[in-house]
Amino acid sequence: MISGMLSGGFVIHGIAYMELAPNMYICSDGQPCTPEVFCLQPDPIYKYESVDIDFVNPDGEPNTNIFNWYTSLGLVCNPNSKRAMSLIATFALLGISISCLIIPRMGDLYGRKPLYVFALILQIPVYILATVFTKMIPIYIVAFFLGPCVTGRMACGFLLLIEMVPKRNQAWVGAALMIAEGSCQIIWTIYFVWISRNAFYFIYMTIALNVLALVGCLYLVESPRYLFGMEKFDECRQALISIAFRNGVTNY
Repeated sequence: MISGMLSGGFVIHGIAYMELAPNMYICSDGQPCTPEVFCLQPDPIYKYESVDIDFVNPDGEPNTNIFNWYTSLGLVCNPNSKRAMSLIATFALLGISISCLIIPRMGDLYGRKPLYVFALILQIPVYILATVFTKMIPIYIVAFFLGPCVTGRMACGFLLLIEMVPKRNQAWVGAALMIAEGSCQIIWTIYFVWISRNAFYFIYMTIALNVLALVGCLYLVESPRYLFGMEKFDECRQALISIAFRNGVTNY
């Protein structure tokens, strides 16, 4: 469950990192240069395609530049780059808002597990496309579909877990899950400082984490509390028998 929560949390909490604009570049002659040089129109001194991000300050110390959407989309020479990047988070929040009106109710009608699994399945193509697209409109569409992923994880996945554990354990289990969700930006920062400045490698790791969570869902049963509340007593009985068996209780 923590793998599933983190797989989505890393991306939605990482949008701020994906929008950061580098402030230092290296041109084709190996010299530091600024956007004013290679964005000069109509005849730039250097082509943007030949420019690399400089990850080291003039004094030799690492800086905060990273390779992300801002650089992969080539927005450095776009005069409307700030508005274009801010729309990514706007579309993501729009997707969350709309899905909050639909998915929780669907979780009440069709069960917690199906909606949680749906969110994990949807995340895989959404994250892959987020690393492939190099145009703004497709990225906006990808950001919008982050909404159902977030709501499916948090509204249905969280309920599924909480309803599966005894009441005496619900507080610390819920706290552990929320701490994991809240640690996303800390883990992003650790990754940038000690592993790589390429944000897309981190997204690939998130996809792997998502697949791991999806495989784990094969061993989950539907929430017995939900099944009992919906008067699906036969399914509820089978779910409780499965849980008892995995906890070493025989002849339940």
